[in-house]
Amino acid sequence: MPRKNLEKILEALDQNMSTRQAAKHADVSKSTVNNCMKDLVIEANYPSIMELTITDKQEERVYKAHSLDMSIREAADYAGVGVTTVCRKWKKKNLKPNNKPGGLSKLTTYQKRRMREAYNLKMSTRQAADYAKVNRQTVLKYRKKYKDRTTSPAIRTE
Repeated sequence: MPRKNLEKILEALDQNMSTRQAAKHADVSKSTVNNCMKDLVIEANYPSIMELTITDKQEERVYKAHSLDMSIREAADYAGVGVTTVCRKWKKKNLKPNNKPGGLSKLTTYQKRRMREAYNLKMSTRQAADYAKVNRQTVLKYRKKYKDRTTSPAIRTE
């Protein structure tokens, strides 16, 4: 790497720029900045994006949800964060998910109705899962089981 680029990277990092900003400043790729930092054993002096987006109260609720024996989805709703955040936080503390026996038979009428509405609105599996407050696998199983969705017994409202 040219010395000029290296100097610009170090200058940007001294100004507490993120790796993305440093890359733009030095006119190099973000991976080049990361490799440079790794080679020079420079620690990033700013928190990651994930650490910035969750408050202390939310983090506390993520862990409290585990002690309350909530599922990952329930914990995410309880703490006001995403499912991925809950998974990462629990994994970081070596906490195992609280698996609850379920399956399609354990779905509430509300969840089934919401999955049907999501299908009619042509939502993706992920969107349908968020909309119905279930996981994506449940949406996929439900759609597979009820291929003829117009006569799905879970949806009829007669």
